[in-house]
Amino acid sequence: MRISNYVCGPLGVNTYILQDEGTGKAVIIDAAELIDEMKEHIDRIGKENIVAILLTHCHFDHTMGAADLRDYTGAPVMIHLLEENRVDDPQYNGVKYFMMARDTVFPKPDKVFRDGDEIEVGDTVLKVMHTAGHSPGSCCFVAEDVIFSGDTLFQCSVGRTDLPGGNSRHLRESLSKLMALDGDYKVYPGHDSPTALSYERRNNPFVE
Repeated sequence: MRISNYVCGPLGVNTYILQDEGTGKAVIIDAAELIDEMKEHIDRIGKENIVAILLTHCHFDHTMGAADLRDYTGAPVMIHLLEENRVDDPQYNGVKYFMMARDTVFPKPDKVFRDGDEIEVGDTVLKVMHTAGHSPGSCCFVAEDVIFSGDTLFQCSVGRTDLPGGNSRHLRESLSKLMALDGDYKVYPGHDSPTALSYERRNNPFVE
């Protein structure tokens, strides 16, 4: 699989495009903004090959480009069941506390997923791992030796829990689930640089 990253939106969110190299099918993970470089990439892939727009959680900085991406690609927007009604709720998507996205039109998700669901992207399979804490329906996506961790896990840090729906105990439990995975994984977070699960096990002060 091939992974491309576009840092965009007002808070510098990592929007990923994962493409299965054998079939050409692709998925977009998080949707901060539809920028020109991303349009060009999508056009090269072929809009018909984008199978879904996956949201790791409902916060505005990860979802404010979802409606534009859906309109551009025709792909369904998907999020965890617990976030379905929070994407366009200013109390829970964070818009109430940040002025920068108050005029954004947020999409109603087309589909929902649950913990353990598998999303097929050609011959590549992404498994949904529910990792509550940063928000009630926060999720990671695991494919082969890669984790897309959203705002659950960062390099030497973790997601905040002080916004509505955040829960520090749930976050600790979710981090324990991640650390209990067998072997090593490349971690692609929602912000900042990629890391590795082995590195976080040794160095992240928030991981027990």
